[in-house]
Amino acid sequence: VIGVPTSERTAALCRELGVPLSTLEETPELDLTIDGADEIDPALTLIKGGGGALLREKIVAAASQRMIVIADRSKMVEALGRFPLPIEVNRFGLRATEIAVGAAAASLGLAGPV
Repeated sequence: VIGVPTSERTAALCRELGVPLSTLEETPELDLTIDGADEIDPALTLIKGGGGALLREKIVAAASQRMIVIADRSKMVEALGRFPLPIEVNRFGLRATEIAVGAAAASLGLAGPV
C-alpha cells in the first residue's frame, strides 16, 4: 500500500503511522481512493469538502479507478447543511467560477455577494 495524501494533515498522520507516501507526479494512476464524508442524509446523499482540501481530493479521486466514501453514524444528519461549506477555487478561471457559483446559488433561490 502506498498513499497519496490529499492534505498536509493526512500526510503527517501517514508519516507518523509509517504509511509509505507518493505523489501524483510519481504515481499518476491510482487503484483506489478512500475518503470520508462530512455529512450524509437519510437518502445517502453526502457532502464532502468541509475540511477545505476539496480540490486536492477531487484531483486524487479523478486519478483513481475506484472511490469509496466512508462515514460513521456521527456524520448522519436529517438535512445536509449543518455547517458552512467552503468553496475552493483556483486563480485560473476565477471569474468564470464566480459566475457559475452565482448561477447555481440563484437556481436554488439563494442570493448573496458574488
